[in-house]
Amino acid sequence: MPDAKELLRINHEVTSERDPEKRRSAIERAYVEDLRFIDASGEVVGRQAFSDRIQKILDDAPADFVLEEEGLAYVGPDTAAQPWRFGPPGSPVIHGIDVLTLRDGKVSVVRGLVGS
Repeated sequence: MPDAKELLRINHEVTSERDPEKRRSAIERAYVEDLRFIDASGEVVGRQAFSDRIQKILDDAPADFVLEEEGLAYVGPDTAAQPWRFGPPGSPVIHGIDVLTLRDGKVSVVRGLVGS
């Protein structure tokens, strides 16, 4: 069973992968079936809805935008968080943080917060 730090790594892999087929196995491995994803656009429930939302975010961004980890990861017994930046490599246009709620060794909630 992956620990919180590994789940953060997988979350980064999932949210930065533009190919939905490559994303699928990581989602099945690390997220509960009734996963909730919450961001400024609202809330979606389920693995496929999460993957679809990530796909839309990535498809709407310019092709040269990359998601990069920024700073330290934060880990607790049932929560983990990773700051990130999104934009051209080395020139981010968006900063944020993903906060994960963990249940039974998997991610049950992803909250994507954007800096203002």
